[in-house]
Amino acid sequence: MQKGISAIICTYNGKSRLEETLSHLVQQIHTCPFEIILVDNASTDGTKAFADEWWRVHGTPNIAYRSFTQPIPGKAYAQDMGYAEAKYEYLMVVDDDNWMAKTYVQDGVR
Repeated sequence: MQKGISAIICTYNGKSRLEETLSHLVQQIHTCPFEIILVDNASTDGTKAFADEWWRVHGTPNIAYRSFTQPIPGKAYAQDMGYAEAKYEYLMVVDDDNWMAKTYVQDGVR
């Protein structure tokens, strides 16, 4: 695996919570490669489409973003998919309502 951080967001019907969470992630200060992996866990509220569009408009090129759909309900299934898709050595599980300080990723690397 490559050095870097993969932030894995597992969400079920998290559309109403994701805007603030993604806003905090896009503001992260980091010096290592950083990606966000969103796993929509069988949502029925358009979560994945919302997150994809939010990232298209507000995302930053220095953070990679990818999203997936896990049709099997259950956070463990969503996390397993996120782990399998991660390309970096360090994994960070982010709930869809986590609002992290701007230095959270960089502090974790240190």
